[in-house]
Amino acid sequence: MNPHASSFTPGGAGNVGALFSPYAHQATYPDDSDSALDGSIQQNAEGYFEVSNFCEPNVPLEGICSVAFDPYEELLWTGTASGRLVSYTSPGMSKYTAWRPSYEPIRKILPSENGVVALSGTDVKCYTKGGLTLSSFSPENVDLQSMMFTNPRQTELLVGGLSETMYIFDLKRGKVQKEIPVPSGVTAMGKTSRLYCVGHTDGKVTLRDPRSHRTEHSFVAHLSGVADLDIKSDLLITCGYSNRMGQVIVDPLVKVFDIRTMRVLLPVSVPVGAAFVRFHPKFSSTFLVATQMGQFELCDAQSCVTGMQRSMVDTRGQLLISSDLSPSGETIVFGDTLGYVHLWADREDYRVNLQSRGGLEFPEARPVQPSMPITENTPFTMPSTFTFPSQLQVHSRQPGAPGPTGKRAAMLSDWSGHMYFAVSRPPEPIDAGLLKNLRQVDFVGVIPHTPGTSLRNQVRRPIPPQIDEAGHVPDIALFSSTELQDEHFPASPDKKSRPRTRAPRNYRRIPIRATKLGFEDFDFSPYNKTFFSGLENILPNSYINPIIHLLYYIPQLRVHVLNHLCESEYCFLGELAFLFHMMDSARGRTACQAKNLLRTLHEIPQATRLGLLEEDSSIPVPRMTERFTSFVLSHLNRESQSHEHVLKPEERKHIDADLIDKLFGMSLQITNTCATCNSRTSLENRVHQLKLTLPDAHQTSAHSFASVLKQTLSSESTTQTWCENCKTFQSCDQTKDVVDLPNVLMLTTPQTSENQAQAFWTAVSDDYNPNSVNENLSQWIPFVVKPQRDSKTNKWSVQEFSDTTLQSDPNNIYDLVGIVAAISDTSEPRGHAVCLVRVSTWCHQKAGDEGGIGNSWYLFNDFHILPISKYEAVHVDADWKVPCVLVYARRQLDERVPIPEFVNPITEDVMFNDRSKNNATPQTFTPLTKESLPKPGDELAIDAEFVRIREEEVVEKPDGSRFVIRPGDFSLARVSVLRCQPDLKPEDDGKCVIDDYIATRDSTILDYLTQYSGIVPGDLDPSSSTHHVTSLKSAYLKLRWLVDRGCKFIGHGLRKDFRIINIFVPPEQVIDTVELYYIDRQRKISLKFLTSHLLDLDIQLDTHDSIEDARSALMLYRKYQEMQKNGTFQDELDRIYEQGRSLQWKSKSTSSK
Repeated sequence: MNPHASSFTPGGAGNVGALFSPYAHQATYPDDSDSALDGSIQQNAEGYFEVSNFCEPNVPLEGICSVAFDPYEELLWTGTASGRLVSYTSPGMSKYTAWRPSYEPIRKILPSENGVVALSGTDVKCYTKGGLTLSSFSPENVDLQSMMFTNPRQTELLVGGLSETMYIFDLKRGKVQKEIPVPSGVTAMGKTSRLYCVGHTDGKVTLRDPRSHRTEHSFVAHLSGVADLDIKSDLLITCGYSNRMGQVIVDPLVKVFDIRTMRVLLPVSVPVGAAFVRFHPKFSSTFLVATQMGQFELCDAQSCVTGMQRSMVDTRGQLLISSDLSPSGETIVFGDTLGYVHLWADREDYRVNLQSRGGLEFPEARPVQPSMPITENTPFTMPSTFTFPSQLQVHSRQPGAPGPTGKRAAMLSDWSGHMYFAVSRPPEPIDAGLLKNLRQVDFVGVIPHTPGTSLRNQVRRPIPPQIDEAGHVPDIALFSSTELQDEHFPASPDKKSRPRTRAPRNYRRIPIRATKLGFEDFDFSPYNKTFFSGLENILPNSYINPIIHLLYYIPQLRVHVLNHLCESEYCFLGELAFLFHMMDSARGRTACQAKNLLRTLHEIPQATRLGLLEEDSSIPVPRMTERFTSFVLSHLNRESQSHEHVLKPEERKHIDADLIDKLFGMSLQITNTCATCNSRTSLENRVHQLKLTLPDAHQTSAHSFASVLKQTLSSESTTQTWCENCKTFQSCDQTKDVVDLPNVLMLTTPQTSENQAQAFWTAVSDDYNPNSVNENLSQWIPFVVKPQRDSKTNKWSVQEFSDTTLQSDPNNIYDLVGIVAAISDTSEPRGHAVCLVRVSTWCHQKAGDEGGIGNSWYLFNDFHILPISKYEAVHVDADWKVPCVLVYARRQLDERVPIPEFVNPITEDVMFNDRSKNNATPQTFTPLTKESLPKPGDELAIDAEFVRIREEEVVEKPDGSRFVIRPGDFSLARVSVLRCQPDLKPEDDGKCVIDDYIATRDSTILDYLTQYSGIVPGDLDPSSSTHHVTSLKSAYLKLRWLVDRGCKFIGHGLRKDFRIINIFVPPEQVIDTVELYYIDRQRKISLKFLTSHLLDLDIQLDTHDSIEDARSALMLYRKYQEMQKNGTFQDELDRIYEQGRSLQWKSKSTSSK
C-alpha cells in the first residue's frame, strides 16, 4: 500500500506549449551518508535521470492531477483533470487500463492489494484494477482533498476535505462508519504504526491516535495551509504555504518534526518553494522534495543537508502538479499541467516494486482470420442456414444464382410479411462447468476466464466462408475458438526446446546485509506484511528453515512441540519448542533466529554422520533438505518418547508422547527373496516419511502423480543384502509395501542431477502463468489424492483430483497442505529451498489474524512471506522449481487426531530447580523464593556478557574495503538480573537475584572478550570456576518464565543482548536506556559516558561487570523518569550530546587522564 501518492493544485494552470524534447539539465552531488544502509539496493552513482515522458494517446491533453505507483504490481496510476484514471505497466509504460471515475479532477489515488481507490472533489470510488466498481462514497457539501487507509487489511478509508469533518468509510460494506470532527479543513494525511498525521488548511499538523482518533499533539507547520506531508519512523516532514505582505506564497522551508519527542527540528530550505515531499523508502531520513517549476532534489531531514542530488525536469513552461516516489526508491514520476508524465529512474533496469506479485491479467492475442479472396464472380450474399417453407422452391445452389430454368433461386427477402416476424437471437446456454465458478459482484455475475477455451468476452461464432476458385461456398460449420486456434496456429514448442527460465525474485534467496549499526538493524518489514513470523537465513545450516515452517503449520504438531520440556541439555525437540514460542510471540513483527536450535543440531552425532551440517558439506541445499526431512521426524519422535518431561505425571495427562508417531507413522513391510536359494525373509519397520520412486527415463512422460505414488506404496527392486540361508551377501529381489497409511503423509522426492530425474521433471512441468490463471490447467501435483488398499489382493490404487471440494469418505481422502520446493538460481550455486503452506483457519487465529482467510496458500522464503494462489503453489518448472517435500493430511484430521490443549510447561519451578554444575554457593546474588517472585508488570534490571565462538566472514573488495557476508557468532557467558520495584525495602531495591555463568567448553571459545565482558578463562568451566555455573538451557528457562510472567526489563543495549540470547521479548516489556537517551540520526551514547556525566559515577574502569552495568542502567532510567517529570529531559539530552562532542565521548575519568 502506498498511502503517499500525492497531487498539488497550483494557483493557475500553465500555458499550453508545444511538445517538448526529452532532455533535462541535471547535476550530481555527493551521495547521502546513509546510502550504505542497504547493501542489496544501492543507487546508481550518476543519480536519477529521465527515462521517458509520455501522454495518454488518442485523447485530448489535460493536466495530470495525481500519480501513484502501485505497491503490489508493476503499475503506474495517473488521474487527469477531466476525471480519467489510467494505468501503465512498467517497464515500457504501456497503457494497461483506463476509465472515467468522475468528471472532476482526480486528486488522490490509493492502489490497494485488490483494487484502486480514486478521490475527486465530490466522491470516493473503489474499483478493481480492471475498472469494476466495488463501492463509492459521496458526502454532501464537502470538497474532498485527501484520504488514506486506516487498517492493514485496507478495508477502511479515512477521507477528509475542506470541511470540519473527516469520515471513516468501510469499503466492504459501502457505508460511513464514523464521523470525526476536526478544527479546520484537511489537505494531507500520513500515518505510522503509532499515530496518523493530518495537515490542515490553517497550517497546523495534528497527530492523532488511530484507535480513538483523538488529537495527541499538534504543530504549527505553515502559516497559510499544508500542501503535502510524509511520515516515516519518528520523522515528519511538511511543505505548504506562507504569507508574505498579505499574499499567499509557496513556503520556501520544508518543516521537520520529531514525533517521538514531539519537538521541531531544523527546517530544510528550498528557495523556489517545495510542492511535494516524499521519504525515500530505503533510507531512514533521506527525502525527495520537488517544486512546481520542475526542480527536485534529495535532502536529509536530520543533518539538513540539501542538494545531495539536484535535477531539473524539462516541462517547457508547464507546472508540475503531481509527483510520487516508487516503493523501490528506483523511480520518480511527475505529472504536469499539459498532460505529460515524466518518468525518472536511477538505473536502466528500474523496478517499481522489489516484490511485485505479478498478478496482472492481459488480453489474449486475437487470431488473424483467414482471408477471403474477392473476384468479379464473388457473390455478395451470404448462404442461409434457415429452413425454407415448403411452398417456396429452394435449389441446392447459391441463393440468388440462376436456376435450371434460368430464374434465380428464392431468397429470404422473397417471403411476404405474413410468413415471418422479427425475433431476437436466443442466448447461447452457459456451460454447467462454468456456472460452478459463478460469483456475484454487486449485481453482476462474474465467471473467471479460462484461457484456451475461448477468447475473452466472446462466444462461439461462425467462421467466414472460404470461397474456392469456382466461386462456390462450402457448407458452413461452427468452430470453437480452440479449434480455430489449433487449426491456424502452430502448437507451442516442445518443453525440452523452450528457453530456460529464471526463478522469480520472490523465490530467490534474499541476503541480509549489514547496515552501519550491524546486522541487528536490518529492516525486515518490507519483506513481510502478514501476521506470520519468518526466519533469518544468516546463520549456518539455515537451509532447514523451510522444514521448520512446514512443521510449524501442522497444528497438532505445533502444540505438541510447545508442550514439551525436558531436562536434557541438548534436546532438539525442546529447542524447537522455544523457537515455535518465539514465532508465536513475534506475530510477523520481526524475523526469528533459530540460533539455539542450530547449535543443538551440532551436538547430535547422527546429524554429523548423515552430513546434515552445512559447514562440513558441499552438497546442494535441496539434497540436504531431503536428508534433513528424513531425519527430523524420526528424531523428534524418539525424543518425545524417551526424554522425561519435567512436569509431574499428574500434570502431563494432556501430553501424548506418541503423538508424532500417530500423525506421521506408518508400517513398511520389507520382503527380500534371495535369487540364489529362493529363501524369503520379511521385516516390518516403522517409518515417518516416504521417498517417491521416480519412473525410468524412457517412461517419464507416461507417469502421473497417482502412478508414482502407487509405485512408491508398493515398490520392487533388486539389491545386494545378507542371505541368512547362504550365509553371505546375495542379489535379492526386494519388495517394499506400506501396510497402513498415516494421518499426515510426508513424501520426499529424489534431489539428484541425474538425467533420469531431470527428464522426469521436464516432462511434468506445467505452463502456469500468474498473469493468466487457467483453473483447467493440468498440473502434476494434485490437490487431493485418494489411496486405497484392496483388502483381498493387498494391492494399492491411487486416484488424484484437482477439486478440493471432493465429497467422499474422509478417511481415504488426503488434501495437500504443504510443499518444500527446491529453487535453482544462478546466484546460489548450491541452490535454495522455500516452503509453500496452506495456512489453516486455526493458524490464522493463533497469529491474531482474525480476518484471515482459512486454507489460503502462503510462500515462506525465510523471512519473506506473501500470499500466493494455490495454482502457483503446485507449479512445477524443471528450470527453477521442483518439489522436494510434499505433505498430504487426511481430511478431517482434527477429528482423528484432535489438537492438544496447550499448557505452558515452564512454571515457576524453573526459578528454584537450577542446580549449579560446580555446586558453588551463590555469593553475588540472593536466589528468589516463592514469596519474592516478581509479579506481572514488575521491573527488572538486566545485563548480559558474551564470548565469541565464531569469527565473522569478510570479503575484501578490490578497493580495499571490507564486506561482511556472515557475522561473527557469540554465546551467552553471563546474565545478571536485579529486582527494582519502588515499593521494595531499600535494602532489597536493586538486589541481584540471578547471576548465572553459562558452562561452555573452552575449545569452542575463540575470544573471551575480557575487556568488554569481564570473563576470563576458567570462569565458564565447572571444574575450576568459583562462580555459579549453570547450563544455557537453565538460564534460558528462567528468562523465559520472567518474559511469560509479563515482567519489564530495564537495560542498556537490550536489543542486541536478547538477539544473542535468542529470546523474543515483546517491545512493550523492554525499557532500553540506549533508546531513551538518543536523538535520531545521532550516535548512540555508551553506558559509561551516560553514567559518568549524568550520575557522576565511574564504571567499567578496568573491565565490565554485568551487575554493575545493570544497576547503572536502572539508575539512568530513574534519572530519566525524574527529568521527564520536571520537564528538563530534552534540554539535558541536548546538553549531553553537546558535551559528548566536545569531549569526544570520553567519560570524566578517561578525559582527566
